[in-house]
Amino acid sequence: MMKYIKETSDISYSKSRCLKFMGQLIFDEKGRPMEGERKMSDGSLMRFKGGLIHGGNFPAIEYENGGTEYWQNGFPHGNPAVITDFGARTETWEKGQLLKIESEMEIIKILGE
Repeated sequence: MMKYIKETSDISYSKSRCLKFMGQLIFDEKGRPMEGERKMSDGSLMRFKGGLIHGGNFPAIEYENGGTEYWQNGFPHGNPAVITDFGARTETWEKGQLLKIESEMEIIKILGE
């Protein structure tokens, strides 16, 4: 097993599916800021506080097909904050700033051998 660690602040490397909502107020169908747990149309569970993505002591986003994101006050935050690839890839964020990406890979076959 090989571990890959990249320290970066370039969010283009992130696998978060909700970065476009960083710091954005999100409203329900009646124009009120989203609150509490909401089941989304794709089956994902999202948590909100005052219209911002916010998980408190729980993940803010739980994707139905795998993956979890921890957000606080509208921004990814935690170590790890974004967990994808069935836990093999994690991202560390602090108040919306990407700090580090860690990924585990197993070499199955080296081409040319």
